[in-house]
Amino acid sequence: MNTVTKSKIQNRRFENQKRTLFDFRFWIFSLFLLSFVFAQDTQLTLPDALATSNNRSSVVTAQLALNDATVALSRTQADPLALRLERTQASQKVTLSQAQLDEAKYKAVQDITSGYTQLLEAQAALNLSTFARDLSNQNLQITTIRRDKGSATDLEVQEAQNALEDAENNLASSEQGVALAKTNLEGLVAMPVLTLAPIPDEALVPLPALETVLVNLDKLPALLQVNQGIELAQLGVDLLDPSYASKSQIDTAQLQLETAQTSSSEVRRGLELQARTFYNQASTASETLNIRQVALQNALEREGLEKQRLDAGLIADIGYKQTQLATKQAELAALQAKHAYLNALMALQAGTMTPLEGLYGF
Repeated sequence: MNTVTKSKIQNRRFENQKRTLFDFRFWIFSLFLLSFVFAQDTQLTLPDALATSNNRSSVVTAQLALNDATVALSRTQADPLALRLERTQASQKVTLSQAQLDEAKYKAVQDITSGYTQLLEAQAALNLSTFARDLSNQNLQITTIRRDKGSATDLEVQEAQNALEDAENNLASSEQGVALAKTNLEGLVAMPVLTLAPIPDEALVPLPALETVLVNLDKLPALLQVNQGIELAQLGVDLLDPSYASKSQIDTAQLQLETAQTSSSEVRRGLELQARTFYNQASTASETLNIRQVALQNALEREGLEKQRLDAGLIADIGYKQTQLATKQAELAALQAKHAYLNALMALQAGTMTPLEGLYGF
């Protein structure tokens, strides 16, 4: 092979390598661009977040326990030598495991909702802190100008400076709060969180009747377990007969039944008290939400009037921004009240096993 031919081959290889490198870089760039576009368009909603509840470790563990109980029940039912007590216990285990799974799901949904609303509130607080910092900075500049013109004192300038430093500290705390809330929510949903959709008003369902809540207490594992104890105790009494059991054995079985019934009554009493507490908290949160929404409406109307005065040259820009700050504070208070009501609903749902439409996510 002559020198010219070798040179052509080397040049061809070099061109191929350049083309391959270009294709690779273009592929990487395209992938990065697509990822960026996808990231910009990705917004986590509350239903999306709640849909991840089945992946929580507590839910997975409870599901495995239910699977094991179901398998054990099938084996017991297939065993011709299985006694009545064994069949009852196996069936009870499945029922209890299902209730424990439902409870784990409700609590997972409650935790996710809490983390979701915390991040939304942290972001709103950050926006408020940013506006307040900018306003404090503008106020310092105005006060300095007034001092230079002789209409303000050095003390007023120092007070404005202190207010700005406080606003900057609040802003730093708000930024940290957003970072912590974001990390917490990402841990709960096991995925990166880029942006959050606000809570839709449809999620603020009305409270069910208290009677409905109290009826659902029988689904709670704590009460279900003691009621199953009553069933087993009753079975223990039924399985005894004077023909082969002593009076002492029969009396002991009867005493165990009475003890189980007493225990059930005590557990139910405690759970009813807890349910009423959850219900009252949700009712109070609903009332607070109504009050905060009225206050926000008033703040918005006030801001509208101040905007008209600003446009007419009746007030200065700094005065209007003070009104805007008050409106933003009212908005944050209303948002917190909205989230407090939603979280109270979730607590009621998880604490009483009362499914609320659209809020259980599974």
